[in-house]
Amino acid sequence: MAPSEVSSKDLSGVGRRALAIFIDAIFLYVITLIVANLTHANQGYTFTGFIFPGWGFAVWGACIFLYFTLLEWLWGRTIGKAATGIHVLRADGSRPGLVASAIRTIFRLIDTIPYIPFPYLLGAAFCWNTTKRQRLGDIVAQTVVVNNIRPVSSVPVPDEKVETVNA
Repeated sequence: MAPSEVSSKDLSGVGRRALAIFIDAIFLYVITLIVANLTHANQGYTFTGFIFPGWGFAVWGACIFLYFTLLEWLWGRTIGKAATGIHVLRADGSRPGLVASAIRTIFRLIDTIPYIPFPYLLGAAFCWNTTKRQRLGDIVAQTVVVNNIRPVSSVPVPDEKVETVNA
């Protein structure tokens, strides 16, 4: 796939993205539980999750930020995206860089509004109303989420030369 060949048929819809974030949330819950208990940042549990005083909240936020940013930067997908067969690309079809991945992650704070009872409703509304099915974080980071497409390598590949053998 050459740059700028991301077509509308390649774009992922809200359903797959919602399932991916659900899987990521389960994974992040387990990771947060482990980190919170190892760092003694957790001071208890409530129906809605952990009780994080002070620096424990920072540990929790760092786990989430690093999870999304690093996985999307290094592999173009999180565990949830991999499980649902979707991938993050720049709008031109190339891999998302570190800055684009960080921007997507930061804008999750806005895209997840309202947090309860329907998280990511604002992000879904953006996806439903943009031609490239982008949430706000995608628009700002200039990324798209696509179905099973490999990113274009940033390293140019020379054209293969076919040699003929005269018999």
